[in-house]
Amino acid sequence: MQKKKKTASIVILTLAGAIVLAAVLYYALVALFVSAPQLDTTYRGAPAAYNAILDNMAEAARGRQGVPLDLEASGYAVADINKDGIPELLLLADEPDGPALCAIYTLVDDLPVQLGEYWSRNRGYIAEDGTIYTVGSSGADDTRLHSFQLEPGANKLTQLTAYTQEDDNFYELWSEYEAPENPMALEFIPIEQ
Repeated sequence: MQKKKKTASIVILTLAGAIVLAAVLYYALVALFVSAPQLDTTYRGAPAAYNAILDNMAEAARGRQGVPLDLEASGYAVADINKDGIPELLLLADEPDGPALCAIYTLVDDLPVQLGEYWSRNRGYIAEDGTIYTVGSSGADDTRLHSFQLEPGANKLTQLTAYTQEDDNFYELWSEYEAPENPMALEFIPIEQ
């Protein structure tokens, strides 16, 4: 009987020790993750609501999300393109002819909303008056021209014009859409400063 009590006591002490150890580990992990120092992710001129987007761009530029981008050629600008007091985030690629527009975001209820994205076959340009011009192509015989504006407080762009190659003045308009007469002056800010 004495041996059974001793064995039971050892089992109880072992279980109690395991519970205490589990509790200590649990609280240590909670303390580690809850009070972990946060990285400083502030970006010059950009509202904090855009930090996650710029963090993702920085990670991509460092090559941590697949194909690395050129850190010096990856950047952004912040501009209130429709003059409503809400700064838009413009993701840019620095090119010899000037910054190329990659994406536009605005804030709606303090949350970022993507308005458009652009690439080599769907190029975007912003005029000084905030009009966004696009030249898009899905092949040699299918090029389209569009213009848009961002209404104050809106979460999407409003289309102003649309032209296809079948339109009489298409080729005259193409150069205007590809190079607006008065482009918006944008300060290119490298993602890694």
